[in-house]
Amino acid sequence: MLWFVLSLLASLSKATEGFFSKRGLQKINEYAMAFGLSFFSAIFLSIPLIYYGIPAIDSTFWIAVSITSVLNAIASVLVMKAIKMAPLSLVLPMQNFTPLFLLLTSPIILGEFPGLFGVLGIFLIVIGSYVLNIQVYKKGLLKPFQELFKTKGVLLMLAVALIQSVSANVDKMAIQHSSPFFFGVTANVFIALLVLPFAIKKLVGGEFSLKRMLPVGLFEALTLIFQYHALLLTLVPYVIAVKRTSTIFSSLYGFYFFKEKHIRERLLGVVIMIAGVILILFL
Repeated sequence: MLWFVLSLLASLSKATEGFFSKRGLQKINEYAMAFGLSFFSAIFLSIPLIYYGIPAIDSTFWIAVSITSVLNAIASVLVMKAIKMAPLSLVLPMQNFTPLFLLLTSPIILGEFPGLFGVLGIFLIVIGSYVLNIQVYKKGLLKPFQELFKTKGVLLMLAVALIQSVSANVDKMAIQHSSPFFFGVTANVFIALLVLPFAIKKLVGGEFSLKRMLPVGLFEALTLIFQYHALLLTLVPYVIAVKRTSTIFSSLYGFYFFKEKHIRERLLGVVIMIAGVILILFL
C-alpha cells in the first residue's frame, strides 16, 4: 500500500499548494503565478535530481514530455484563473471529475482498464457535484447544476480535469522512459518557458514575489515527487483518485482562511464525490 500513502501525501501537498495559490493571487496575476509555480517547482525538484543523477532517456521521453508540458501549461493557467475568480470549496472539487475522464482515456492511451464499478463511481461523482450547490434546490430541481455550471471558475476547472485525464497518462509514459525527478524538472522548465511570454510584462512590472511564489512551487514539487513515485507502483486512475481527496483539505482551507460559505453542503458533496472515486479505485 505504499502507493496509497504516497498518493495521500500528494493530496495534502496539492491542497496546501492551492491555499498558497489563492492567497498569492490576491496580489499577483494568474500568468505570473503559473510561471512562479513551475519555475520554483523545477528548482526544488533539481535538488533530488542532483543526488539521483540523470537517467538514460530516449526519443519517447522527449515526445511525451513535450506533449504533457503543453497540456499542463494550459491547465496551470486555467487553474490559477479558476482559483482567483471562485471559492476553493466550489472549483477544486471539479477535479474529482478526472477519474471519470480517466475511465475513457486510460484504456485508449495505456491499455489500463479499471473495475466494473466505475459506472457507479461516475454516478456518485455527478451526485456529489449536485450537492455542492444543493442550497439552491428549492428554486428548481436542476438549479444546483444550473448555478454550478454558470460559474466560470467551475467550467475552467472541468476543462482542467479533462486535460489532466490525458496528461496523467502521458506523464506515466515519460516517467517510465526517464525518472520522476528528471521528468519533473524537465516538464516544469518547459511549462515555465511556455507561460513566460504571457507573464513577462507582469513579472517585469513588479509581480515577481518570492514570498508568494516560493511556497506554491515547494508544495507543487512535493506533490509531483509523491505522485510520480506512486504512478510507478499502480494504475494511473488509482493514484489520481486518492490524490483527489485533496478537495476535502482544500474545502477546509477555504472555510477557515477565506471565510467561504455553505461549507457543510460542499464538504458533503466532496465526500460523496470521494465515495465515487473510491468505487473506481477499489472495485
